[in-house]
Amino acid sequence: MQVELLLNSFASEFLVAVTIASATWILTSARSWRTRRHFDAVFGRSASKGQVGILLSALAIKESDNGYVDVLKREPDGRETTRRFTRLRGLISKKDVGAFEQIASLSNSINKLPVRLMVDDEQNQDLTGNIVLLGGPLSNALVARLQSAWRGRNGFFEFSPYEHDHGTVAVRDMKTDEYFPTDEHFEYAIILRDRNPYDSHAKRRIWIMAGGGVDGTLSAAQYVRNNWRDLKTRKAPLAILLRLSRGIPASYEVIRRYEADKLISVAGPKG
Repeated sequence: MQVELLLNSFASEFLVAVTIASATWILTSARSWRTRRHFDAVFGRSASKGQVGILLSALAIKESDNGYVDVLKREPDGRETTRRFTRLRGLISKKDVGAFEQIASLSNSINKLPVRLMVDDEQNQDLTGNIVLLGGPLSNALVARLQSAWRGRNGFFEFSPYEHDHGTVAVRDMKTDEYFPTDEHFEYAIILRDRNPYDSHAKRRIWIMAGGGVDGTLSAAQYVRNNWRDLKTRKAPLAILLRLSRGIPASYEVIRRYEADKLISVAGPKG
């Protein structure tokens, strides 16, 4: 009798344990599924299945015969300028690498698959899927191309030369024609998302995360990493303008946000 009671008790406890484990697994799976669905809605179709590429800007190298290294820099209008170094330096900014790590770690936490790393001087690149472009038009050739293409269609923000005492680069709000110049106190960064023009699928996305300098690019990537759940919108176009306090890490604040053509939040230039 006692053996039978013990067996019944063990069976009951085992059944309860299995039920709890099953319920936990179902709940965890449901949460994981919802997270992947949300990630796809933000970053683009099949992003949670590894369809994410990150493109960094890289300088073209031309080694001279005299031991120097000539670094060619492409301008947005296609011109090339040259800087000469006595030794090879890092061709990609550490903060651009930091921006890459922000987005790559986010993507890998969702899909466990490595992102595709690309640089803007590669020929015949595969730009299908969901692409994240890091860096502004002065350094990233593909960003410069897209900024020019979007200027007359659905532009929100662009980097523009600006006459200013302390800085020469500004972000221009193309909807209001306001300028936000980089100076000794503030730097500005943009986050843009739209349909990927290099992919035939209507739900694949292309992103631009860029600053007037490398601090801005890193802050844009950090903002997306920390707030990606709030970036889901009904339509693809999304544009965010961040303001950074110079010398203060992670000091960004949102001062403009557009969803499609709707202005969600607004603050004017400082100074």
